[in-house]
Amino acid sequence: MVALRIAPALITLMFTLSACIWIPARDPDSERGLYWCPPLPNCASTESLIPYLHGTGPFILKMPLEEAWPIIKETVEEMERTEVATEWDGYLYAKAYSRVFHFLDFLEVLAIPEEGRLSVRSSSMLGITDFWVNYRRVERLRSALIKKGVIEGEN
Repeated sequence: MVALRIAPALITLMFTLSACIWIPARDPDSERGLYWCPPLPNCASTESLIPYLHGTGPFILKMPLEEAWPIIKETVEEMERTEVATEWDGYLYAKAYSRVFHFLDFLEVLAIPEEGRLSVRSSSMLGITDFWVNYRRVERLRSALIKKGVIEGEN
């Protein structure tokens, strides 16, 4: 009897905590773009459909992609508690771990060469909110790439 009363609560809790689970893109695609963020405050993206909740400004390249890509990859690898897990031409998927509880987040960078820009998304693997951790991760990446002269912005 008690189990029947607890089961709905446990199922609800499981769905709430597993609100955002992503896997990397499988291979290069002619429709280059990252998937949108879910309608939860645990994601930041340059392609956001809800700018006030997830949005961050574009990453406009200042140099040809062939020169920029090795620097972009190196910059992501230099980020704290972050490792590149998957990479193919113009796309990388990195795993990032939180400082205290080591929650797993992901960071994706996709080159859109015909538009001279990068599409960037960082999202939590679990939970409803991330207290702007992913937004700050994207902005740290932006700052590092601006300092290295890869993307436009103030130095």
